[in-house]
Amino acid sequence: MGKLSKGEGDGSSSPPAFCPSCGSQVSPSHKFCRHCGESLVGPDAAVPGRDAEPGQGDDSNNFPDEKPIPVIKAKPGGKLAVAGLAAKVGGKGGSGKRSAKQKGDDDASSSVGEADGEPSDGDGEDLSLMQRVSGQRRLLFAGGAVLAAGLVVAVLFITGVLGGGPSESETKAFRAGMASRQGLLLAELKYRDAMKTARTSLHRYSVALNAADAETKRINIANQPLYDACNSTYSNISCPDPTYPDPPKVPVVSDEVAQLRKVANTMQTLGATVRSADPDGALKPFYAQLTSAVDQLQEDATYNADTLTKGVTPPQGEGSGGVDKSALATLKREGSLASIKALNAEAVMLIKQLGLKLNEFDVPGGTDNNPDDASLTT
Repeated sequence: MGKLSKGEGDGSSSPPAFCPSCGSQVSPSHKFCRHCGESLVGPDAAVPGRDAEPGQGDDSNNFPDEKPIPVIKAKPGGKLAVAGLAAKVGGKGGSGKRSAKQKGDDDASSSVGEADGEPSDGDGEDLSLMQRVSGQRRLLFAGGAVLAAGLVVAVLFITGVLGGGPSESETKAFRAGMASRQGLLLAELKYRDAMKTARTSLHRYSVALNAADAETKRINIANQPLYDACNSTYSNISCPDPTYPDPPKVPVVSDEVAQLRKVANTMQTLGATVRSADPDGALKPFYAQLTSAVDQLQEDATYNADTLTKGVTPPQGEGSGGVDKSALATLKREGSLASIKALNAEAVMLIKQLGLKLNEFDVPGGTDNNPDDASLTT
Protein backbone atom coordinates (compact mmCIF):
# COMPACT_ATOMS: atom_id res chain seq x y z
CA MET A 1 0.00 0.00 0.00
CA GLY A 2 1.49 3.35 -1.03
CA LYS A 3 2.01 6.38 1.15
CA LEU A 4 -0.58 9.14 1.07
CA SER A 5 0.65 12.06 -1.05
CA LYS A 6 -0.76 15.02 -2.72
CA GLY A 7 -1.45 14.90 -6.46
CA GLU A 8 0.77 16.68 -8.90
CA GLY A 9 -0.44 19.59 -10.99
CA ASP A 10 -4.15 19.59 -10.25
CA GLY A 11 -3.90 20.31 -6.49
CA SER A 12 -6.06 17.29 -5.67
CA SER A 13 -5.12 14.78 -2.96
CA SER A 14 -5.37 10.97 -2.81
CA PRO A 15 -8.40 9.53 -1.03
CA PRO A 16 -7.66 9.20 2.69
CA ALA A 17 -7.28 5.74 4.32
CA PHE A 18 -9.08 4.77 7.53
CA CYS A 19 -8.49 2.11 10.18
CA PRO A 20 -10.90 -0.82 9.65
CA SER A 21 -11.29 -1.15 13.43
CA CYS A 22 -11.74 2.35 14.90
CA GLY A 23 -12.27 4.42 11.77
CA SER A 24 -9.39 6.80 12.50
CA GLN A 25 -7.55 8.26 9.52
CA VAL A 26 -4.16 6.56 9.08
CA SER A 27 -1.15 6.87 6.84
CA PRO A 28 -0.59 4.14 4.26
CA SER A 29 3.05 3.92 5.46
CA HIS A 30 1.97 2.73 8.94
CA LYS A 31 1.70 -0.99 9.67
CA PHE A 32 -0.45 -0.44 12.75
CA CYS A 33 -3.14 2.07 13.64
CA ARG A 34 -1.65 4.67 16.00
CA HIS A 35 -5.02 5.03 17.73
CA CYS A 36 -6.14 1.47 18.47
CA GLY A 37 -3.21 -0.76 17.43
CA GLU A 38 -5.10 -2.52 14.64
CA SER A 39 -2.88 -4.17 12.02
CA LEU A 40 -3.01 -2.29 8.67
CA VAL A 41 -1.43 -5.04 6.56
CA GLY A 42 -2.86 -8.25 5.23
CA PRO A 43 -6.56 -8.91 5.84
CA ASP A 44 -6.78 -5.91 8.19
CA ALA A 45 -5.50 -3.42 5.62
CA ALA A 46 -6.70 0.16 5.85
CA VAL A 47 -9.92 0.97 4.01
CA PRO A 48 -9.68 3.78 1.42
CA GLY A 49 -12.10 6.61 2.05
CA ARG A 50 -14.18 8.78 -0.22
CA ASP A 51 -13.77 12.44 -1.02
CA ALA A 52 -16.10 14.69 0.86
CA GLU A 53 -19.00 15.88 -1.17
CA PRO A 54 -19.57 19.60 -1.56
CA GLY A 55 -21.21 21.07 1.49
CA GLN A 56 -20.40 18.05 3.62
CA GLY A 57 -17.05 19.30 4.97
CA ASP A 58 -18.83 21.61 7.44
CA ASP A 59 -18.68 20.51 11.10
CA SER A 60 -22.30 21.53 11.50
CA ASN A 61 -23.38 18.78 9.08
CA ASN A 62 -20.86 16.02 9.81
CA PHE A 63 -20.85 14.54 13.31
CA PRO A 64 -21.52 17.73 15.28
CA ASP A 65 -21.44 15.87 18.63
CA GLU A 66 -18.43 13.66 17.89
CA LYS A 67 -16.29 13.05 21.01
CA PRO A 68 -13.24 10.78 21.37
CA ILE A 69 -13.81 7.88 23.77
CA PRO A 70 -10.60 6.41 25.28
CA VAL A 71 -10.49 2.65 24.77
CA ILE A 72 -7.71 0.26 25.79
CA LYS A 73 -7.25 -2.38 23.18
CA ALA A 74 -4.73 -5.22 23.02
CA LYS A 75 -3.59 -7.01 19.89
CA PRO A 76 -1.78 -10.34 19.47
CA GLY A 77 1.93 -9.87 20.06
CA GLY A 78 1.39 -7.64 23.12
CA LYS A 79 0.71 -4.31 21.38
CA LEU A 80 -1.39 -1.95 23.42
CA ALA A 81 -2.80 1.43 22.37
CA VAL A 82 -5.42 3.94 23.39
CA ALA A 83 -7.95 4.40 20.67
CA GLY A 84 -9.99 7.56 20.29
CA LEU A 85 -13.18 6.05 18.97
CA ALA A 86 -15.67 8.48 17.56
CA ALA A 87 -19.23 8.46 18.79
CA LYS A 88 -21.05 9.33 15.65
CA VAL A 89 -24.19 11.21 16.54
CA GLY A 90 -26.25 12.92 13.77
CA GLY A 91 -24.88 13.40 10.22
CA LYS A 92 -26.21 11.93 7.03
CA GLY A 93 -27.03 8.31 7.34
CA GLY A 94 -23.99 7.47 9.46
CA SER A 95 -22.10 6.52 6.26
CA GLY A 96 -18.65 6.85 7.89
CA LYS A 97 -18.11 10.46 6.80
CA ARG A 98 -15.84 12.42 9.17
CA SER A 99 -15.93 16.07 10.13
CA ALA A 100 -13.32 18.45 8.82
CA LYS A 101 -12.03 19.00 12.39
CA GLN A 102 -11.63 15.22 12.96
CA LYS A 103 -9.83 14.82 9.64
CA GLY A 104 -7.55 17.70 10.54
CA ASP A 105 -6.69 16.16 13.87
CA ASP A 106 -5.93 12.79 12.26
CA ASP A 107 -3.77 14.43 9.59
CA ALA A 108 -1.85 16.33 12.25
CA SER A 109 -1.32 13.14 14.25
CA SER A 110 -0.05 11.30 11.21
CA SER A 111 2.22 14.19 10.26
CA VAL A 112 3.77 14.29 13.71
CA GLY A 113 4.47 10.54 13.60
CA GLU A 114 6.07 10.82 10.16
CA ALA A 115 8.09 13.89 11.05
CA ASP A 116 9.57 12.15 14.09
CA GLY A 117 10.56 9.23 11.96
CA GLU A 118 9.21 6.90 14.62
CA PRO A 119 8.90 3.33 13.30
CA SER A 120 5.59 1.66 13.68
CA ASP A 121 7.20 -1.44 15.12
CA GLY A 122 8.30 0.67 18.12
CA ASP A 123 4.90 0.18 19.71
CA GLY A 124 5.88 -3.33 20.76
CA GLU A 125 9.22 -2.12 22.10
CA ASP A 126 7.51 0.58 24.16
CA LEU A 127 5.13 -2.01 25.61
CA SER A 128 8.02 -4.34 26.43
CA LEU A 129 9.85 -1.52 28.22
CA MET A 130 6.71 -0.65 30.18
CA GLN A 131 6.32 -4.30 31.16
CA ARG A 132 9.93 -4.51 32.36
CA VAL A 133 9.61 -1.29 34.42
CA SER A 134 6.34 -2.51 35.92
CA GLY A 135 7.95 -5.85 36.81
CA GLN A 136 10.89 -4.12 38.47
CA ARG A 137 8.54 -1.98 40.52
CA ARG A 138 6.63 -5.06 41.67
CA LEU A 139 9.90 -6.74 42.65
CA LEU A 140 11.02 -3.66 44.61
CA PHE A 141 7.67 -3.46 46.40
CA ALA A 142 7.74 -7.15 47.25
CA GLY A 143 11.32 -6.88 48.53
CA GLY A 144 10.40 -3.92 50.74
CA ALA A 145 7.44 -5.79 52.18
CA VAL A 146 9.62 -8.82 52.98
CA LEU A 147 12.23 -6.59 54.66
CA ALA A 148 9.57 -4.83 56.78
CA ALA A 149 8.09 -8.15 57.83
CA GLY A 150 11.55 -9.39 58.81
CA LEU A 151 12.15 -6.34 60.98
CA VAL A 152 8.81 -6.82 62.75
CA VAL A 153 9.61 -10.46 63.46
CA ALA A 154 13.06 -9.49 64.79
CA VAL A 155 11.55 -6.94 67.15
CA LEU A 156 9.03 -9.50 68.39
CA PHE A 157 11.82 -11.99 69.08
CA ILE A 158 13.89 -9.37 70.92
CA THR A 159 10.98 -8.31 73.12
CA GLY A 160 10.11 -11.92 73.88
CA VAL A 161 6.69 -11.89 72.18
CA LEU A 162 7.94 -14.61 69.85
CA GLY A 163 10.59 -17.22 70.41
CA GLY A 164 8.90 -19.29 73.09
CA GLY A 165 9.11 -16.87 76.02
CA PRO A 166 12.09 -15.70 78.05
CA SER A 167 15.42 -17.45 77.71
CA GLU A 168 17.21 -19.20 80.52
CA SER A 169 19.90 -16.52 80.51
CA GLU A 170 17.28 -13.79 81.04
CA THR A 171 15.76 -15.61 83.99
CA LYS A 172 19.21 -16.25 85.45
CA ALA A 173 20.18 -12.57 85.10
CA PHE A 174 16.94 -11.51 86.75
CA ARG A 175 17.44 -13.84 89.70
CA ALA A 176 20.99 -12.51 90.11
CA GLY A 177 19.59 -8.99 90.15
CA MET A 178 16.99 -9.97 92.74
CA ALA A 179 19.76 -11.43 94.93
CA SER A 180 21.57 -8.10 94.73
CA ARG A 181 18.30 -6.36 95.55
CA GLN A 182 17.98 -8.56 98.65
CA GLY A 183 21.46 -7.47 99.72
CA LEU A 184 20.36 -3.87 99.25
CA LEU A 185 17.29 -4.36 101.42
CA LEU A 186 19.29 -6.02 104.20
CA ALA A 187 21.80 -3.15 104.19
CA GLU A 188 18.91 -0.69 104.13
CA LEU A 189 17.60 -2.37 107.31
CA LYS A 190 20.94 -1.86 109.05
CA TYR A 191 21.05 1.75 107.88
CA ARG A 192 17.59 2.37 109.25
CA ASP A 193 18.42 0.69 112.56
CA ALA A 194 21.59 2.74 113.00
CA MET A 195 19.89 6.02 112.17
CA LYS A 196 16.89 5.21 114.35
CA THR A 197 19.12 4.47 117.35
CA ALA A 198 21.24 7.58 116.81
CA ARG A 199 18.25 9.87 116.37
CA THR A 200 16.49 8.39 119.40
CA SER A 201 19.58 8.86 121.59
CA LEU A 202 20.07 12.43 120.40
CA HIS A 203 16.40 13.21 120.90
CA ARG A 204 16.49 11.93 124.48
CA TYR A 205 19.62 13.94 125.14
CA SER A 206 17.94 17.05 123.76
CA VAL A 207 14.87 16.52 125.95
CA ALA A 208 17.03 15.99 129.07
CA LEU A 209 19.16 19.02 128.26
CA ASN A 210 16.11 21.22 127.81
CA ALA A 211 14.69 19.96 131.13
CA ALA A 212 17.96 20.70 132.94
CA ASP A 213 18.12 24.15 131.44
CA ALA A 214 14.52 24.85 132.49
CA GLU A 215 15.19 23.69 136.06
CA THR A 216 18.32 25.80 136.29
CA LYS A 217 16.39 28.82 135.11
CA ARG A 218 13.62 28.19 137.64
CA ILE A 219 16.11 27.93 140.51
CA ASN A 220 17.80 31.13 139.50
CA ILE A 221 14.50 33.00 139.35
CA ALA A 222 13.45 31.66 142.78
CA ASN A 223 16.71 32.67 144.47
CA GLN A 224 17.17 35.98 142.73
CA PRO A 225 15.86 38.07 145.75
CA LEU A 226 18.23 36.27 148.10
CA TYR A 227 21.06 36.92 145.73
CA ASP A 228 20.21 40.58 145.66
CA ALA A 229 19.97 40.77 149.48
CA CYS A 230 23.16 38.96 150.21
CA ASN A 231 25.03 41.08 147.81
CA SER A 232 23.88 44.29 149.58
CA THR A 233 26.53 46.19 151.58
CA TYR A 234 24.38 46.57 154.68
CA SER A 235 22.89 43.07 154.71
CA ASN A 236 23.98 40.17 156.88
CA ILE A 237 21.91 37.66 154.89
CA SER A 238 23.84 34.68 153.60
CA CYS A 239 23.72 34.05 149.90
CA PRO A 240 21.74 30.96 148.87
CA ASP A 241 23.48 27.83 147.69
CA PRO A 242 20.85 25.94 145.64
CA THR A 243 21.44 22.56 144.06
CA TYR A 244 21.39 22.66 140.30
CA PRO A 245 20.61 19.63 138.15
CA ASP A 246 23.52 17.95 136.44
CA PRO A 247 23.54 18.39 132.62
CA PRO A 248 22.83 15.18 130.71
CA LYS A 249 25.72 13.45 129.08
CA VAL A 250 25.98 13.40 125.34
CA PRO A 251 25.07 9.98 123.97
CA VAL A 252 27.78 7.84 122.48
CA VAL A 253 27.00 7.14 118.82
CA SER A 254 30.20 5.38 117.87
CA ASP A 255 28.42 2.05 117.34
CA GLU A 256 25.88 3.66 115.03
CA VAL A 257 28.64 5.42 113.10
CA ALA A 258 30.47 2.12 112.67
CA GLN A 259 27.30 0.43 111.40
CA LEU A 260 26.70 3.23 108.92
CA ARG A 261 30.23 2.95 107.57
CA LYS A 262 29.77 -0.80 107.20
CA VAL A 263 26.60 -0.21 105.20
CA ALA A 264 28.46 2.26 102.97
CA ASN A 265 31.25 -0.27 102.34
CA THR A 266 28.72 -3.00 101.60
CA MET A 267 26.98 -0.76 99.07
CA GLN A 268 30.28 0.07 97.43
CA THR A 269 30.97 -3.63 96.89
CA LEU A 270 27.40 -4.35 95.80
CA GLY A 271 27.50 -1.44 93.37
CA ALA A 272 30.57 -2.89 91.67
CA THR A 273 28.78 -6.23 91.32
CA VAL A 274 25.67 -4.67 89.84
CA ARG A 275 27.66 -2.57 87.39
CA SER A 276 29.59 -5.61 86.19
CA ALA A 277 26.36 -7.21 84.95
CA ASP A 278 25.40 -6.87 81.29
CA PRO A 279 21.60 -7.19 81.31
CA ASP A 280 19.43 -7.53 78.22
CA GLY A 281 17.13 -4.74 77.10
CA ALA A 282 14.15 -5.79 79.24
CA LEU A 283 16.33 -5.98 82.37
CA LYS A 284 18.12 -2.67 81.90
CA PRO A 285 15.49 -0.52 83.69
CA PHE A 286 15.54 -2.93 86.64
CA TYR A 287 19.32 -2.80 86.92
CA ALA A 288 19.30 0.99 86.48
CA GLN A 289 16.96 1.42 89.47
CA LEU A 290 18.99 -1.10 91.48
CA THR A 291 22.18 0.84 90.78
CA SER A 292 20.49 4.11 91.72
CA ALA A 293 19.20 2.72 95.03
CA VAL A 294 22.61 1.24 95.93
CA ASP A 295 24.42 4.50 95.16
CA GLN A 296 21.90 6.58 97.12
CA LEU A 297 22.10 4.36 100.18
CA GLN A 298 25.91 4.45 100.08
CA GLU A 299 25.86 8.24 99.84
CA ASP A 300 23.39 8.64 102.73
CA ALA A 301 25.28 6.22 105.00
CA THR A 302 28.62 7.90 104.34
CA TYR A 303 27.29 11.44 104.87
CA ASN A 304 25.43 10.61 108.09
CA ALA A 305 28.41 8.74 109.54
CA ASP A 306 30.62 11.78 108.89
CA THR A 307 28.00 14.20 110.29
CA LEU A 308 27.49 12.23 113.52
CA THR A 309 31.25 12.09 114.02
CA LYS A 310 31.59 15.86 113.66
CA GLY A 311 28.35 16.89 115.40
CA VAL A 312 28.57 14.76 118.55
CA THR A 313 31.45 15.15 120.99
CA PRO A 314 31.41 12.23 123.42
CA PRO A 315 31.88 12.95 127.18
CA GLN A 316 35.40 12.75 128.52
CA GLY A 317 36.32 12.57 132.21
CA GLU A 318 34.14 14.96 134.20
CA GLY A 319 32.79 16.64 131.06
CA SER A 320 29.41 15.90 129.61
CA GLY A 321 30.41 16.26 125.97
CA GLY A 322 28.76 18.47 123.43
CA VAL A 323 26.44 18.52 120.43
CA ASP A 324 26.50 20.73 117.31
CA LYS A 325 22.79 21.17 116.68
CA SER A 326 23.27 22.98 113.38
CA ALA A 327 25.35 20.11 112.01
CA LEU A 328 22.96 17.43 113.21
CA ALA A 329 20.08 19.27 111.59
CA THR A 330 21.54 18.32 108.19
CA LEU A 331 21.38 14.57 108.77
CA LYS A 332 19.84 12.94 105.72
CA ARG A 333 16.67 10.96 105.66
CA GLU A 334 16.44 7.76 103.63
CA GLY A 335 16.92 9.07 100.11
CA SER A 336 17.09 5.58 98.62
CA LEU A 337 13.39 4.90 99.23
CA ALA A 338 12.32 6.58 95.98
CA SER A 339 14.70 4.38 93.96
CA ILE A 340 13.63 1.28 95.91
CA LYS A 341 10.01 2.08 95.07
CA ALA A 342 10.81 2.24 91.34
CA LEU A 343 12.95 -0.90 91.68
CA ASN A 344 10.06 -2.84 93.21
CA ALA A 345 7.74 -1.81 90.38
CA GLU A 346 10.27 -3.03 87.79
CA ALA A 347 10.73 -6.30 89.71
CA VAL A 348 6.99 -7.06 89.77
CA MET A 349 6.68 -6.35 86.04
CA LEU A 350 9.63 -8.61 85.18
CA ILE A 351 8.35 -11.45 87.36
CA LYS A 352 5.14 -11.43 85.33
CA GLN A 353 6.94 -11.15 81.98
CA LEU A 354 9.29 -14.01 82.81
CA GLY A 355 6.41 -16.25 83.88
CA LEU A 356 7.61 -16.51 87.48
CA LYS A 357 5.51 -16.45 90.64
CA LEU A 358 5.23 -13.42 92.90
CA ASN A 359 5.16 -15.52 96.05
CA GLU A 360 8.71 -16.67 95.28
CA PHE A 361 10.04 -13.16 95.91
CA ASP A 362 10.01 -10.51 98.64
CA VAL A 363 8.10 -7.99 96.53
CA PRO A 364 4.77 -6.16 96.65
CA GLY A 365 2.08 -8.81 96.20
CA GLY A 366 4.52 -11.58 97.12
CA THR A 367 6.07 -12.64 100.42
CA ASP A 368 6.88 -10.21 103.22
CA ASN A 369 10.07 -11.64 104.64
CA ASN A 370 10.66 -8.68 106.93
CA PRO A 371 7.98 -6.07 107.63
CA ASP A 372 10.67 -3.56 108.60
CA ASP A 373 12.49 -3.48 105.28
CA ALA A 374 11.48 -1.49 102.24
CA SER A 375 10.45 -4.50 100.15
CA LEU A 376 6.80 -3.48 100.30
CA THR A 377 7.48 0.18 99.50
CA THR A 378 4.97 1.23 96.84
